[in-house]
Amino acid sequence: MTRGNHNRLGWLIAAAVAGVASAACGPDSVTLPTPPLEEETAAVAAVYDAPTGTVDTAHLAQLREQVQARTEDLELDWLPRQIAEAMVRLRRPFDDDALPADPAAADDPDRATLRAVVRATRICSGWAESPGPPDAAANGSIELTAVVEDGRLRPELWGVATACRTRIDPTGDPGVAALALNGFVDGTLIVVLYGPLPHAIAEAKFLLRFEGDVGRGERVRALSFDFRIVGASVEFRHAVDDGDIIVGVGIGTFTLRARNGTFTCDLALQSCG
Repeated sequence: MTRGNHNRLGWLIAAAVAGVASAACGPDSVTLPTPPLEEETAAVAAVYDAPTGTVDTAHLAQLREQVQARTEDLELDWLPRQIAEAMVRLRRPFDDDALPADPAAADDPDRATLRAVVRATRICSGWAESPGPPDAAANGSIELTAVVEDGRLRPELWGVATACRTRIDPTGDPGVAALALNGFVDGTLIVVLYGPLPHAIAEAKFLLRFEGDVGRGERVRALSFDFRIVGASVEFRHAVDDGDIIVGVGIGTFTLRARNGTFTCDLALQSCG
């Protein structure tokens, strides 16, 4: 996505969600919305499997610096967890109503005519502790919409983050913020599932496309980006002269996957090879 598409993406998501109930199902009573930007999202997903760009080995040091700066911009130490938590919330009505929660599940003849639209909202935790349940007006929220068609969950989800404020406390886990921080996200979301809707954050496997405002504390920027979570791996696209390469983020290292090979960069040594 480019920033120029922000208004278009927001309008498409709003149009797709308009009139959708929180949960509705049945063979005839549900008009299924079309996922926004479906073809563009499929093209983005394809790049993660087959990068289109090449790494200029003569300028690896410069590329390493660019990628390191981009990594810090994307809030990868806390944002993926927030999206995964929203997906865990979305899983609950699927379990409650025995809806199919895995896009890759085998066809069930008893569900052949099942059509459903499910929308779930996760209220964000806020930047400060408060008595009682989280307050949506003060803390914001993340909302996701899912569609079941002919007894099968579509892998595409979409929704919005609305002024979501979340306090991220240190956990000691690799790849998670080492210091407490105040995370903020407000924008449009498109998610592609690579597995079932998760019961727990660690189970989440997905591609996210985001456009809007994101940051921590007072450092909030308007950004357009995507990233992919598969297991413990976090990846994002990075544009180079002849296409896109895929950056995989590790502890003290990152990898660059390109048409001309895979390169590993060591942040401590400030070298790639």
